Amino acid sequence: MKYAKIHENAENDDIYRTVREEDHVFVDWRSYLDLKMKKEHKLTGRCDYSLAPEDFFIERVSLAFNKDMQWIGHFNQQIAKILQAGLMTRWHQVYWLPDDACSVQGGVGSGSGTVTLTDMQFSFYVFGVGSLLGLSIFMIERVMRNSKESSEGSVVKPFLA
Repeated sequence: MKYAKIHENAENDDIYRTVREEDHVFVDWRSYLDLKMKKEHKLTGRCDYSLAPEDFFIERVSLAFNKDMQWIGHFNQQIAKILQAGLMTRWHQVYWLPDDACSVQGGVGSGSGTVTLTDMQFSFYVFGVGSLLGLSIFMIERVMRNSKESSEGSVVKPFLA
């Protein structure tokens, strides 16, 4: 961590300028960086930042209680119900800024984006080569069968038992 620098204020515009224009990396909570990236895109219309696809530190939020507090069990039950019902996901969808062009992550399994003809070009080549190969094998077999039948002639062979 020879070149690491600790920033006291994450709202300092100089930090984001160095990330955008220089070889600087800014580490903060993913939720904060996501919101900051969306706000910057809304202001400038450009995607100047990108988030790493992998989280290297899991963001956890908790409540601190007195260890003898009588409400701990009740809070745990209610929080479990909220998580099981999917309310956290729903609240994120409703109250978070919507995805923009910068926040859509590409890559394997992203499930988003459109497939163009150039993306499928190799598939068409394989289909075409396979079809031509199958058709040519079929025609060769047909010609061989016809030539075998014509060489035997139209002589009726008696059936002897």
